[in-house]
Formats: sequence, structure tokens, C-alpha cells
Amino acid sequence: MALVSRPQGLAEDCWIADVVVSMVPVRGPCPAAKTVIDKFDLWRHGGHALWLLDGGGVRVESVNQERGHRPWVVRPKPRERRNGGS
Repeated sequence: MALVSRPQGLAEDCWIADVVVSMVPVRGPCPAAKTVIDKFDLWRHGGHALWLLDGGGVRVESVNQERGHRPWVVRPKPRERRNGGS
């Protein structure tokens, strides 16, 4: 498991860790990691809980996943992309 706090460490951790939790965006592939949680996953889904399972698996649950779809649950929307110069 790797906790990435700086972009400089991301590439190496993506090659050696089964689970990567990154405080920076993970924009490309993370070859060795079976589970990747990055800055944007935390923003969209809230905090995450991870359970390391017998046999090498990982169970992941997010805060918003457990809250369900209720009017008081904040669900951030991705920014709209701007076309051209507008």
C-alpha cells in the first residue's frame, strides 16, 4: 500500500504497490495497483474505508456510498469543459 503526497513519488508507487491512495491526481495508468483512490475520488465520494482481505483483495467503501441518494448528501459535479476561448 502506498500513500502518495507528492507527484514525484506517484510513478514509482504505481509500479510497486497493490493499493495507491494519492493526494495528487492520478491522470495516467497505475500498472501494478489493483485499487487507486486519488484526490478527485476523495472530492467526489468523500472519505474511503479500505479493508485488506485474506487472499490479497481489497474492499473499498466511500462515505457517499454509505449515505445513499438523499437530498442532503452533497454530490460534487465535475466542471464543464470550455470550448474555444469562451
